[in-house]
Amino acid sequence: MSESTYKSIAAAMYLVVGAERYAGGLSSFPQFHGEKEAHDELSGNPSALTESQRTALFSYLFLYSRLHKSDEHGLGSVKKAMSIPSGVVRNLEATITESRLEHIRRLYKSKRKDFLGVFKEPEGFIVKLIEDVVSLKVPEEKKRLKGLKALDYEHEDDKKKLEMLKSQTLLSSVVKKFNDYAVERVETISLTGSNFLATEGSLPSVHNALTEVCKTLDMHRVPPLYIESGGINAYTLGTKNPIICLHSGSLSLLTHDELLFLLGHEIGHIKSGHCLYHSMAGYLAKGGELVGDFTFGLGNLLTTPITAALNDWHRKSELSADRAGLLACQNPEAAFTFFTKLAGYPLRHYASINPGAILAQARKFEDLDSDSYNKVAKWFANMGASHPWTIMRAKELDRWVESGRYKGILNKIALTGGSYADCGGGKSGRVSFSGTGHTEAPSAEPSAAASEKPSPRISINFKR
Repeated sequence: MSESTYKSIAAAMYLVVGAERYAGGLSSFPQFHGEKEAHDELSGNPSALTESQRTALFSYLFLYSRLHKSDEHGLGSVKKAMSIPSGVVRNLEATITESRLEHIRRLYKSKRKDFLGVFKEPEGFIVKLIEDVVSLKVPEEKKRLKGLKALDYEHEDDKKKLEMLKSQTLLSSVVKKFNDYAVERVETISLTGSNFLATEGSLPSVHNALTEVCKTLDMHRVPPLYIESGGINAYTLGTKNPIICLHSGSLSLLTHDELLFLLGHEIGHIKSGHCLYHSMAGYLAKGGELVGDFTFGLGNLLTTPITAALNDWHRKSELSADRAGLLACQNPEAAFTFFTKLAGYPLRHYASINPGAILAQARKFEDLDSDSYNKVAKWFANMGASHPWTIMRAKELDRWVESGRYKGILNKIALTGGSYADCGGGKSGRVSFSGTGHTEAPSAEPSAAASEKPSPRISINFKR
């Protein structure tokens, strides 16, 4: 190991461990006179460490920081100085889980070892854990779509039908008052009392994913995010202070980009101001049933047409939110594998999902419209639903990508800050799945033991 490599490793350790603990437990390493000297040493030799060495070193520092529950200012400083991609942090958060940290804490306590042993004499399985992290594919950074407006991605029918609903001022104001003074407060109390609040401290990987989505979609306020039991699903409540609730199955069954798609879908609803009218549809449906019971069904004659109109718009609003989800994850394949899982694809076959299969199914389903009877049957079957059929959602999103508008927004807004009206569309952006016959299955809780596949040996030695 060269002198510059050795000093860079020592400088990074100094910044994360802190001067006092570094001097007391790592006295055999090069000493520094303060953080500035260590930072200058680390940032002044960018080529001292290879990419894999930087990732491995940062992984050890990340593990130590989590074990010791230390201030992460030093870790952030090292991340910046070594140009560590945010995707590496996401991989670490997914791999170095709290259950593993507790196992390592108990192990070191039983052996009466300080956490500095991570650097001095790391356990074999810890070395393997770090090697596995280094071998993982680093997720690409998402473009931040500064200046993104709801109109840039909203479905055409969504815009028209929502404007029509907004014209119903009396109905809108009544439901808004009810929503502001009753629903938001009741739901907030209910969620706080029953569900788990994901914060940077309690569930950092999920909180950071939502923060990433908000930054990507130019949403300046990050709404509270609660977790409740369930499969793949999420919903948003409230208008003044929106709240997102995510079903726990989404965290176990979705990849990172699929999760970004789902969270982006919900942020799209908030950005477009859909939540009030979604609530309106629900209230009228429930209220209509209640009134109908008291009026021997006559009340339904008053509320059913309005509810049907709201549901018709609601289905179009979901198509807008799907577009926002794609802009958030910036990975069409992940969007279509999300729909595949949502449509019931079995968990045991997740590793072999073909993202093009759901589109092929959607095209066959659309062909049924050639028969007028089938058109009527499909219309009646979907009339009372608040969401479009999953297969048709995939088809509509594919159509939007094919139009070139997705790429137009992604490329133009990210570079110029202009709206879609300024970028004039573009060439067809149709998704091609050639050579992408599968996606990675989500890692629910990967084992700390050695895996069957070989991992590259990382040339990081903390001893001279």
